Amino acid sequence: MLQFVNPLMLIGAAVASAPIIIHLLNRRRFKVVTWAAMEFLLASSHKNFRRVRLQEIILLVLRTLVLLLVAAAMARPFLAGAAGVLGKSQRYVVIVVDNSFSMGYTVGGERPLDKAVQFADKTLDTLNKGDMVSLVAVSERARAIIREPSVDIATVRSELKDLPPGHGSTNLPDAFRVALDLLRQSKLAQKELYLITDNQRSGWRLAGGKESAGGKESAGGKGFADGKGSQLSGLIREINAIAEFTLADVGLPSHENVAVTEFKSRDRILAREIADTTFSAQITNFGENDLNNVEVSFEVDGFRQGSTSVSIKGGTSASVSFSYTFHESLPHSLAVRLKPDRLTPDDARFLAVEVVDSAKVLVVDGKPSADLYQSATGYLQTALSPRAESFARPTIFEPVVIQPGELATTKLADYEFVVLADVPRIDPSIIADIEEYVRAGGAVVIFPGSGVDLENYNKVLYIDGLGMLPARLAGIQGDPAKAKFVSLAVPPDSPHPLLKEFTRQKAAFLNLPQFYQYAALDVPDRDDTTVIFRFEKGRPGLVEKRIGRGKVLLFAFTANDAWTDLPRRPGFLLLMHEMAAYVARDRQSAANLIVGDVLAKDAEPEALVSRITVSGPAKPVDIVATPAGKRARIRFENTDQAGIYEMRMQRDDRVKQDYFSVNVDPAESDLHRIGQAELRRALPEANFRYLIAASALGDSITASLNKSDLWKNLLLAALVLMCVESILAQRFGR
Repeated sequence: MLQFVNPLMLIGAAVASAPIIIHLLNRRRFKVVTWAAMEFLLASSHKNFRRVRLQEIILLVLRTLVLLLVAAAMARPFLAGAAGVLGKSQRYVVIVVDNSFSMGYTVGGERPLDKAVQFADKTLDTLNKGDMVSLVAVSERARAIIREPSVDIATVRSELKDLPPGHGSTNLPDAFRVALDLLRQSKLAQKELYLITDNQRSGWRLAGGKESAGGKESAGGKGFADGKGSQLSGLIREINAIAEFTLADVGLPSHENVAVTEFKSRDRILAREIADTTFSAQITNFGENDLNNVEVSFEVDGFRQGSTSVSIKGGTSASVSFSYTFHESLPHSLAVRLKPDRLTPDDARFLAVEVVDSAKVLVVDGKPSADLYQSATGYLQTALSPRAESFARPTIFEPVVIQPGELATTKLADYEFVVLADVPRIDPSIIADIEEYVRAGGAVVIFPGSGVDLENYNKVLYIDGLGMLPARLAGIQGDPAKAKFVSLAVPPDSPHPLLKEFTRQKAAFLNLPQFYQYAALDVPDRDDTTVIFRFEKGRPGLVEKRIGRGKVLLFAFTANDAWTDLPRRPGFLLLMHEMAAYVARDRQSAANLIVGDVLAKDAEPEALVSRITVSGPAKPVDIVATPAGKRARIRFENTDQAGIYEMRMQRDDRVKQDYFSVNVDPAESDLHRIGQAELRRALPEANFRYLIAASALGDSITASLNKSDLWKNLLLAALVLMCVESILAQRFGR
């Protein structure tokens, strides 16, 4: 059956009457006058009259047909149904099916993934003998299930039938990259791409990355950033140049969903017998309806420890907290759960933690003394590990004090961070070990002093901004007689996490102390270097440099009271604890991943000769550690399912157990879709056919797929007729 994409363009067929109208207007009525001399000429012209009239009619017909064909081509005619398969060339079809976890959203027993498989089946129904197809599944990354073009339609249908919704989030840009690669490899002239998705807004990743969950902006349909949109437009333009692109939206109209979008502990380091270790969870209502009495349960090592209820307004989030006391220094697995709803993968969130006896801190004292508070680190030691009766909450930090000469033989990996206080010189031979420790996630905190060799520090640590030292030590300023002083100017609303506890009242704890001397720090303009706070006259007071997964902090003042009275004030205790919590190894983020992330973990060298088995939601697998400097590196990539994973490292009769967690991306829990109009505005240069299959996949969709476009043939015919008309006009005019 002949149909048209732009039927209104058929109005242009009226232009085809122009040559006829011109011909009629040019006909003139003549008055006949008998003139004997003309009789001879008339007798001659009658002989050619019929030939000239025939030539004029031929040219008139050709010109009229050209205009008719152009108008018809602009209307985009096509043959639908059975007629569309007649004479059609061999096709190469790439089918991309979204199998992210949102495709498992169930309403009345119906899922978007089921509709996607039905749509793909109907697409396969349009293929003829000899047509070829590739199949791609996309969630957190695109994966070619059938990469090589195949004529085995039965195998493609079988793969579609066995395609489950995964636990990953939708990554459509990666789907376009994989599809473009497949289309480029095919030498067939007729290529088609079908993307079948629930068309979530977050899946297009146009807003500069994954959107944060729980806010009104995510649900409200804000515009897209130009950068991401232009990249996507570029990919789709490349696809448009070689293939026809059809987007099939199989999303359901409902977007009501509640999910656990965050689960974390208050402290980065967890120790046993610390009462009321607090964990918080964020519950987000992505729908529009208010929810009351949403039950949230808390589990430790698979056992339920308690529950609470929370009410959440539509489009907002609410937080709940749980407390627990650990009695064993072991790795533990935790979870918070909601009652199962229409979308189950986001109804739970997992957390792997390691509980320790204490957190060791290596303190290198460059001015040791029998009198604790005459040494370079006496006040620091007391601040990190105060007497229990003087501190409301027991501290977990355990300072281990050594002298500078012992640093070269100390195993840095055993410590949460390293403090260098008034250490006179740094041996160049240990720089490589310190840098490796920092890059692996450790931290070094440096306090200057009167005994520090500034030239040595600048030469072996700063290295013109290329070394570990955050700033160049330009000299010592101030009044050694302590008659004059300067103060810090710490703002009460600093965004830096180290200063989060220094609110408007507590900021005075840092701004009141007097600083008689300080190191002048020349801070380079680098992206990896940050001034955390300054003195009142603008000189840096604390500078941070990020190196690999670790950091180096450089204070401008001493850790004792040689240059300042801060160590004798309450602010020093708070500052040192905030500093310690900030620089301590971030064990949790490394052990708690998002679906699709790669676990990369440093381990002791014995891991190289141990059997390492990972078990979890999927079947157990053995992995092999690889050398990484003086340590080992463990890498695990099969994180496509959410849950708790157990890693067992066995050597002889010794077994070391560890946990890590994998969670779904909370952005995928937001089921709001992007409409066709908004998508075309975001991608104005992209050309695609948009089909909605929200409720049923009828014959109309099959007809729209099973068609043969004729507009190119019509334009070609018009071009041929124009050439013929031009040639005949020249010949007839001779």
